[in-house]
Parts: sequence; structure tokens; C-alpha cells
Amino acid sequence: MSFLALLLGFGKRRHEFNLLDGAHIHRPVLEHYSRRFIDQSFTMVSSGAVMTYAVYAISSATAQGHPLLGLTVPFVIYAVLRFLYLVFHRELGGQPEELFLTDRPLLLSVVLWGTVAMGVFLGQG
Repeated sequence: MSFLALLLGFGKRRHEFNLLDGAHIHRPVLEHYSRRFIDQSFTMVSSGAVMTYAVYAISSATAQGHPLLGLTVPFVIYAVLRFLYLVFHRELGGQPEELFLTDRPLLLSVVLWGTVAMGVFLGQG
């Protein structure tokens, strides 16, 4: 969850940094950021989010009781990659909650993740 929060936060900061001329005037902390730093941090945090979830889904105590939980990992990878695409190539990310509700491929990956996860937990109860 921490990596997800950081991922969304860096997406918002990157959007502000790119959108606003003189972004540091609107949000003074942006004076201490550079585009390169934000992009590298964003990439590092997205990698951490995927790896942490994959380890949880494959090796955790929960995964030991539900070995098919690993089937949810591709949906998480796709969702993170889709979010990266939206932030880097479509210059979105300022309102990540809207992206999760309005971007159909992202929404579909979340719905499929939830469906598979529920199937794993209910099917192996």
C-alpha cells in the first residue's frame, strides 16, 4: 500500500510539474524537484510496487493458503504499466482516482484483478 500511495503521489507531482508554468510558485516543494528526479522516483516506486505485490501473491502466508493468488500478478503489472503510460505519454495523473474510474483498460484490469482474487479466495475457502 505504501508503494501504491507513493506511485499515485509521484504521478500527481509529475503532472503538476509538467502542467504548471512555475510550478514551484503553486506548490513550493516542487522547487526542490527536477523532472528527471520525479521520473526516476516514479519508475523506482512503480517497480517496488509490482515486486512487493508479486512477493506477497506468491510467498506470503496468505499465498501459502491460496496458491493460485499468483494468478493476480499479471493484472497488477498491467495496471501499473497502464498508469505509467497514462502519466508519461498522455500527461495525465493529476487526478489518479478519476483515471481508475474513466480509463477503460485500467478499470478493466482492476475489475479482472478483483474477480480473479475473489475466485481464488472463495474457491479455496
